[in-house]
Amino acid sequence: MQTPCKSSTDIIYMPKLNKKQNKKQNKSQDISEKQKKLENKLYASNQLKFRQISNAAPPLKNGAIKLTKCAMKYALAVSEPFHPSARGVCGIFGNSFGPTQKVSATSRFTFVVGTNGLGFIAISPTIANDSVLAYATNASFTGSNITILTSNNTLATGVQTFTDPQIPYSTAQVIGSTSSSDNPKVSGRILAVGVRVTYVGTTMNQSGTYTCLAPSSHYNMTVIPGGTTPMDVATLQSDPSVVLEPCDRGWCEMSISPNYPYEFGYSSSSAVSGNSSIINPYSNGSTYINTFTNSAASSTQGSPIAVVAVTGALGGNVFQVEIIQHLEYAGSLVGGLATPSESDEQGGNIVLRAASQMQIVKNATQKKGWPLMYDLLKDAGAAAVQHAVPALVGSLVALL
Repeated sequence: MQTPCKSSTDIIYMPKLNKKQNKKQNKSQDISEKQKKLENKLYASNQLKFRQISNAAPPLKNGAIKLTKCAMKYALAVSEPFHPSARGVCGIFGNSFGPTQKVSATSRFTFVVGTNGLGFIAISPTIANDSVLAYATNASFTGSNITILTSNNTLATGVQTFTDPQIPYSTAQVIGSTSSSDNPKVSGRILAVGVRVTYVGTTMNQSGTYTCLAPSSHYNMTVIPGGTTPMDVATLQSDPSVVLEPCDRGWCEMSISPNYPYEFGYSSSSAVSGNSSIINPYSNGSTYINTFTNSAASSTQGSPIAVVAVTGALGGNVFQVEIIQHLEYAGSLVGGLATPSESDEQGGNIVLRAASQMQIVKNATQKKGWPLMYDLLKDAGAAAVQHAVPALVGSLVALL
């Protein structure tokens, strides 16, 4: 029997269809193989299948250290902590094993210059909503030094305390139900802090000088080192990190970031001097503050490690204060508020090295915020993974 001839259409069409199918199938296999290799590589490098490492730092390339998106966001948080895009900053340090809750808590209040022409705020960053965040003067303050406590550990006349109700957890929840750091319901850490002050009185009464100091060494700003004598403004002004500016409608701004190893970790495992180091991770645990008890807050208090003092101003002048803390929490109380964690230890070290120089370089260059951070990162040879580090903060935000 004679076999019918295939049409020209059949002869041409069928081979093309087979070739297209083969190409699609090969491409699918290639993608599957690449995905499998990537999963094996991630699993092998971390030995834990569910560890969150979406922004692990890449290696050196052509002598330049690359910054991931996570590290760039952290650079924004420590250079311009009040920028909206800094909210939700990643933890950056340490291996992230699971979801965490990111909190950006803002506190606003005023302080007033006392009768001797001196007024101040002293800040002790905290992860608990009932622990003192700041000490501030009111119009009845009569001191001439940064005096917070009297000899019997009561508040000096004209000094009041402020907490931050936007922080979601209390001292009892962070320390634990048994008042032990071994049984916390939630653990927390402070990623970055911003402080800014501006004059809000009349133009006629505008006067005075800001002394803004937040040294990276995080020493107790309320006493002269080595003793219990209250800190005087002249000693503050001798610190190389100090910023002196005229009191006007502009902001005197400072940023605070972790400096010591125990400040990078979560509160449940970072205590170095009892509960003070849990609730106030940046505090050095000085007993000058820690023995202080008042009815408005917990007895566990931290030493202030940043100060904004106003000198030479008219008594009664009022100044607006804003403090923002970028916090991260983990534990049973976090629940459904948690989001995936990220980390970039290598990039974080580069950013913090730059952050530690910001206050000193600011005095020499008159730059601040992101432009200053950009210069410091550029000097370190850092660049973004796919883009050059943007010189303008608007360009950076577009990448985040």
